[in-house]
Amino acid sequence: NSCDEEAATEAEFILLSKRFSSYTGDTLTRESLFGVKEQCEISEKGVTSARDIIKRRIEGIPLQYILNEAWFYGLNFQVYSSKTHKTFIPRPETEIIVEESLKFIKSCKASKINALDIGTGSGCIPITIIKNSNRKILWDAIDPFLTTIPHENAKNHILEDLIRFSKVELSKYHRNENKKYNLITANLPYVPNNSNIDSVVKHEPLEAIFGGEDGLDHIRETVKLIPK
Repeated sequence: NSCDEEAATEAEFILLSKRFSSYTGDTLTRESLFGVKEQCEISEKGVTSARDIIKRRIEGIPLQYILNEAWFYGLNFQVYSSKTHKTFIPRPETEIIVEESLKFIKSCKASKINALDIGTGSGCIPITIIKNSNRKILWDAIDPFLTTIPHENAKNHILEDLIRFSKVELSKYHRNENKKYNLITANLPYVPNNSNIDSVVKHEPLEAIFGGEDGLDHIRETVKLIPK
């Protein structure tokens, strides 16, 4: 059933994660788990580490936060540093933004593309778009709740020179910057404030989830303020 499939997927994610490898010194691959080797050995320390991870998962903490790893469009991103220093976990649905942006970039005739990402979180959108395009794209990425996490992600993907991160609200940024953009992306909060959300989701930054009484406050404000 779906619960068994989810559990199996999470178990695989744990065993193949960088965090698990750093705990144990065991570097496992999908091949060693399911492929040519019929058995793979995990050290006693590895078993203890896995049990600790599972215990925290049972407590309802998202696995991506426990491991500080989230996969998005085939790329690995950091999402967690501490309880007060974390980002929204990238969702598969957000890949639509990447796909549509890549279509636009492919058809854009500008020699250099200037782009703006609003509410950047982990920085996964601009990083993923750059990694999947052969065009020169210079990004500004803003977020009033910006952490150091997107900087680390850009550094890990060797893109720190192509993305400028700023901790600022769009309204203030719009007043201070007189800049035109070829592309603007945003994955904004859209859940109404009185909605019941999954207990796991409650561990994520609530400002990245709730968008006012009808869920559309941030979207309406952004449409008014985005540079024309």
